[in-house]
Amino acid sequence: MNRKQEFIEAVQLMAPKNHFIFQTAQLVPEEDLPPIVGVAAFELAATLETLQKSWRFRIPITSERDRTNALRPRRRARSSSQ
Repeated sequence: MNRKQEFIEAVQLMAPKNHFIFQTAQLVPEEDLPPIVGVAAFELAATLETLQKSWRFRIPITSERDRTNALRPRRRARSSSQ
């Protein structure tokens, strides 16, 4: 088994249900992998899991104007009976 296959397998073991991490691991060129691929797999899986849990990825990045408008209370439409 070559280093790239070992790396992919190690990533799958560390993040078995995370398709994003698996796809990202497949993009790493074999030439960039260190001799001990398990460490690289751990670093990749742990870093990407942390980033995925970060608030930046849960809340879409918006412009300052959008954030300001979101903080303003909205006017309620008056019903026709009033």
